[in-house]
Amino acid sequence: MLAASPKYDTHKTNIIIFAGKGGSGKSFLVHKIALELTKMNLKIGVFDADLFFPSQPFYFEIENELMSAETNQHGITTAFPVTYLGIEIVSMGFVHQQNNKP
Repeated sequence: MLAASPKYDTHKTNIIIFAGKGGSGKSFLVHKIALELTKMNLKIGVFDADLFFPSQPFYFEIENELMSAETNQHGITTAFPVTYLGIEIVSMGFVHQQNNKP
């Protein structure tokens, strides 16, 4: 069973970037927007929902990182994002290692 951490329950604004076509530059755009918003001292989180070719680890140049997780005494597992330059990033690329590059 997975549970959301109360630390991540509140937010003010979501920016969602999606398209039904691969190779349109979505991941690159997310990477650049996240870096620019961080320069404005905003708290930023990136969720890379691509299951087959997650590319945020590649764009942020942190491909060897893995997400950490803790399971409490009730069997509830909480996963924690990888933090880079103050940006909290969740990606399947941090759950399993792969050699796919965008």
